[in-house]
Amino acid sequence: MQDQIIPVSVRGRYLWRNEERFIIKGAVYQNNYIRATTAPQEQNVKGLFTRSSPPSDPIADDQLEVLSCSIPLLLELGINTLLIYSIDNTKSHDVAMDMLAKAGIYVIAGLSTPQKSVNRAAPFDSYTPDLLQHYFATVDRMAVYPNTLGVVAANEVLQHAGHTVGAPVIRALVRDVKRYMALHVAEAGASAAGEPYRVLPVGVISNGMSSIFYNEFRYFTGGNPEEAVDFFSWNEWSWVGQSSMQVSGWNRLVESFENAHVPVFFAEYGTTSGESTPRKFYETSAIYSPEMTRIFSGACVYEFFEGSNRYGLAVVRADGTIEKLRAFDNLKGRLQACAENEVATLPEWVSSSRELIESNRPEVPVQGADWRAPEGLPECPLDWDEVRTQIEDRQWIDVADEVERSILVDAAESP
Repeated sequence: MQDQIIPVSVRGRYLWRNEERFIIKGAVYQNNYIRATTAPQEQNVKGLFTRSSPPSDPIADDQLEVLSCSIPLLLELGINTLLIYSIDNTKSHDVAMDMLAKAGIYVIAGLSTPQKSVNRAAPFDSYTPDLLQHYFATVDRMAVYPNTLGVVAANEVLQHAGHTVGAPVIRALVRDVKRYMALHVAEAGASAAGEPYRVLPVGVISNGMSSIFYNEFRYFTGGNPEEAVDFFSWNEWSWVGQSSMQVSGWNRLVESFENAHVPVFFAEYGTTSGESTPRKFYETSAIYSPEMTRIFSGACVYEFFEGSNRYGLAVVRADGTIEKLRAFDNLKGRLQACAENEVATLPEWVSSSRELIESNRPEVPVQGADWRAPEGLPECPLDWDEVRTQIEDRQWIDVADEVERSILVDAAESP
């Protein structure tokens, strides 16, 4: 379906597109925007905005109007990756993902939704066949697209030491999703439409809370690789305004992840706290410097659309058009200035031998005051023989979905 976009893969501590390092120049993309009723030169004028409909999946095929207007602006910025918090697995994404693929844009897709996720207050009660089936259905939607960079099993579930009791549930979900994809490839190998079904990288997003952060990294990346994540990311807000590597503490991040054996990157960055608006994005220059790319694989700016929290780069007008804000041009300038930077790649990680990876894989942390996860993982509540039967028998694309996709394709191709 897509025009030969090359899938991104994980090899050791880096992301790769064939033999070339892939550095994420990403943006959080969600349609929780508010519409501007007049020209938004001054974003803080009361009464300027009206709320849009409730947030939904922004890359489903029923969102093509806004997505088609967004893509030229994303390309103008130099964005190559979108972070999508939630996917509606009941909807087709074929046309949208094809549009993004033709633009050279990849997607990191969240598996959870507000309705289907790990409840940090009762994590073990959340670990149900229903949740797993939802995760599997979302994987089925995204695993056939070559521009799906990876999927996120949990986003900011652990916010303090008390929540770490539920960490085994997240690790179990990672285990089960990886097993499901491997089983699907072994049993079926393709979708009903004939597109290859991929084993996608699976990761988590941490909120970066310092008291549990490094134990969180060790817990989700360490130990048995069949249960461990393939990438680790977090929301990074330490750099404020015209800061520096030392003042922000990013020099310590570089030191702390010196031996990371999986790709690490910022899932969100770009704080407005303590900085005049619009944001100047001084930190972008650091993110794409050789000092950082030696260890890290890029970042996703928060966020593309202007919402009620005023973090946007662009605003949706009342007539449906999209207008750039001043922060857009500021970020564009920073990213363009970084375009010629050397991507620093450690030679030993080009081949990423099994010995190198395993020698850097950490031990899972033991229980303590700041890490309370019990040993072991809960058993999967599914019968894997039944799962295998479902994979063998399932009609992957139902008639209603095919009709919807045909209508959308015809509409997209009509002059």
